[in-house]
Amino acid sequence: MIDPLPGARGKLERMKRLLLATLALTTVLVSCATVNRDIPDGAATEIYFQRAQAETDLNHFETAQAIFEQFLRQADGSVEEKLSARFEIALLKAKQGDSTGAIKDFRAILADFQDVTQSAKYPAWIKVLSENKLLDLQGFPPPKT
Repeated sequence: MIDPLPGARGKLERMKRLLLATLALTTVLVSCATVNRDIPDGAATEIYFQRAQAETDLNHFETAQAIFEQFLRQADGSVEEKLSARFEIALLKAKQGDSTGAIKDFRAILADFQDVTQSAKYPAWIKVLSENKLLDLQGFPPPKT
């Protein structure tokens, strides 16, 4: 049988391929959309936490973790802010499937609460949530409240 529209079919196939390529490129670009993680020296603590939260909201857990780690290295945060950042890093490790790293980090946070001279400066919510998450990661149900 003779194809009555051989040129039209070829154009249609090229258009389909172009559309698929455009769709693929758009998907890649959208999935790579990220918040600028370059935070200037001396930035306020809130900037670090807001940017990390924005990355977490986009499921960019590695980037969020890197922002919190940058905060710990560079920022002059309070003891509470630094402990909060460490807690967030442990949570992010758990979300990324790094249970071993998360357990190690939660244990380190809880060890800080053993120092009675310092623990009064720490927010109690971090201790409670760290204990519960640690139990959960180890396969035990958290206590009922």
